[in-house]
Amino acid sequence: MMEFVYKEPNFYNVVFYPSATWKSLLGQRNFFKAIALYFFCQFSQIIGLSIFHREIFLMLPLFFINWILTVSIYHFTARAVGGGGDILSLFYLWAFTEIPLLFFPPAIIFTKMVGGGVVLLFLFFVCIYLWCFFLKIKAVQQVYYLSSLVAFLVLIFPPLILSFITAFSFLIYGVSFILW
Repeated sequence: MMEFVYKEPNFYNVVFYPSATWKSLLGQRNFFKAIALYFFCQFSQIIGLSIFHREIFLMLPLFFINWILTVSIYHFTARAVGGGGDILSLFYLWAFTEIPLLFFPPAIIFTKMVGGGVVLLFLFFVCIYLWCFFLKIKAVQQVYYLSSLVAFLVLIFPPLILSFITAFSFLIYGVSFILW
């Protein structure tokens, strides 16, 4: 079993040694830093996806609401499967799981410098999103004391249920439209 090694909470350790660093971060919760980091990561993603407009600042409350709703849904799911953590810890660590989104603009710059096309950029984006997903699994695992598989299922279950409900709703609507 690996012993806890204190990792100074800097950018490198948060990105490459998340579990050890998050333990020290949870001991010194600073929600102002977490909120600033979350919004900065979201702006980086928006710039990377080239959807930045003047009106994007009107979406700031929506970013915050999305953050609260997402963490609340995953907290409910983790508690339903027997996890023993608290929502504030997940809320705090969720901002740190978004750190790979900061690599969106550099991925675009690198792709343009090497003359890569859309496929290379798409591969960078997929890698960044998978990295974020892996960090989210680690965060749920650490906060709720779950295994990796159960943490993975906690993150997969709500989108699957939402997709099923949406598909079923379209099916019912389509059938009722045809029959009417």
